[in-house]
Amino acid sequence: MCESDEGMVFTEADLKGAEAFVVAALCDDEYLFNLMQTGGNVHTYTATEIIWPGLTKEEVEKDKKRCKILGVETESKYYQAKKTRHSGNYLIGPYTLGMDLKIPTAEAEMLLQNFYDRSPKLAEWHSEVEMTMRRNQNVLITPMGRRRQFFGRPGPDLLKEAVAFIPQSTVSDVLNTGLIRVYNELCAVYKCINIILQVHDSILIQHPPEMTMFVYDMMKKLMKVNLEIKDRKFYIPIELKTGANWRDMK
Repeated sequence: MCESDEGMVFTEADLKGAEAFVVAALCDDEYLFNLMQTGGNVHTYTATEIIWPGLTKEEVEKDKKRCKILGVETESKYYQAKKTRHSGNYLIGPYTLGMDLKIPTAEAEMLLQNFYDRSPKLAEWHSEVEMTMRRNQNVLITPMGRRRQFFGRPGPDLLKEAVAFIPQSTVSDVLNTGLIRVYNELCAVYKCINIILQVHDSILIQHPPEMTMFVYDMMKKLMKVNLEIKDRKFYIPIELKTGANWRDMK
């Protein structure tokens, strides 16, 4: 367990549902985009409306807490929905999903089929990426202006790389932009504030506990990076947690 130094606390700033949010914009999925923009939880929505219609939010939350207490968080409906959405978004097959979730391939295939059946905008976006690759000689450009030339034989494997590139690269660039701002405007000015880790779509910093509210205000400001995708202007919401150790932050 990673603990803060004596007399200090951690604050973690997380880009909430970052990749799924960018995919929702790329798919022009208005309902999902609006849900996430107003603070809705995409993985709870995936569990209750996409994969297991009829399952309630309360049941998902209860199952999530139960699995956490038992130390089997990866068996929760919430986690399964999260992994299924990421797999479906990036064309990852049932075998790999089954290995990730430690379930039979046939069960993973059912999860993915339910996801695809109720996510029609996703297939349209996958086709759009494939057509853009053909038209632009395997070149894609992200909303942040990052350009990538893909090499390899056209086919399913190349398409998987292509559909994952824009969301994952965009989130990385948003996070790194925020990280630089946090260093320049917080850490370089207040020597008692230090960056500890950058993890996928979050930043972990350490600071005196009395500065928590100030840090919250600054992190929300500094990590707000404006994006524009298909005429939608937005930024990825920031979720903040604080605690003496990395595991038990709230």
